[in-house]
Amino acid sequence: MSLPRKRFTSYFEDGELPVSGIDVRFPTGSRAVLALANHGPAPGLHFQPVDDFIVSLVHRSSHAEVVRDIGQGPQILADAPGRIFVTPARTHSYWSFSGTPTVLHIALPWREVTGILGLSEDDLMLRMHAIARTPFEDPMLNMIAWRLWAVCEAEGQGGALFAEHALRVVLATLLLRSSGNQPTKTLAHWQVCKAQNFMRSHLDRSLRLVDIAESAGLSQYHFLRAYKNSTGLTPFQWLAQQRVERAKELMLEPECQLVEVALATGFSSQGHFSTTFRRITGLTPTGWQREFTDRKA
Repeated sequence: MSLPRKRFTSYFEDGELPVSGIDVRFPTGSRAVLALANHGPAPGLHFQPVDDFIVSLVHRSSHAEVVRDIGQGPQILADAPGRIFVTPARTHSYWSFSGTPTVLHIALPWREVTGILGLSEDDLMLRMHAIARTPFEDPMLNMIAWRLWAVCEAEGQGGALFAEHALRVVLATLLLRSSGNQPTKTLAHWQVCKAQNFMRSHLDRSLRLVDIAESAGLSQYHFLRAYKNSTGLTPFQWLAQQRVERAKELMLEPECQLVEVALATGFSSQGHFSTTFRRITGLTPTGWQREFTDRKA
């Protein structure tokens, strides 16, 4: 089988990647590519393999649902800020999402990755596919990646030296993560859908984990871990996001009372609602109403 010759840049050069804006930088002394992309909605796109290993770090998002398949079956995920996605080199991929996330992509030629880490291609490919099963969060890795983005075009020896070491640290961090990365239990696509449909239909009331798990035909202990492995969120994190989205719809109604919105979306009190709303959106409910009204005016 012939190996792919295209690089990650071909996705947006050929117009395959739906973006409203993209900034591309090339670290000195490396064949790595960094691309900061404002993605447009992708209703379901298949991407051909490229010869790059890709690390994608979500910067901003609306917590939209993402469906991804990199040869391990469909995964239902969330594109929350701080989340990191890994796409192995030479891998067909499928993506579908309705949001417009801003993502920093770091793409390195596979030969450069194997050269830096000093492992056989077969061993390294297995390790990277294991990491790619589930998105994860790593504040240190995020910090290094964004620092690399800031200095990767700096002139002089300092910029090149930092870029070289930063890329090594990114790859070494992933390698360390792969060392303890055992096959994880995940849910079938239909189980995720059943659980989420059950939660959506009960947004206005308190839910127990055991009831959500039973909707997918599992015990609560198996379900909790498998659901997070499959989506990147716990069931109650996902449920809170859905309740906030429903609350936004109710808050558009004239004369709406926040205490009524809180109770109608399953929160125990207006205070609990306001705290959760601010944590997810970055705004208070009244602040969100004011901003939305100003936007419409």
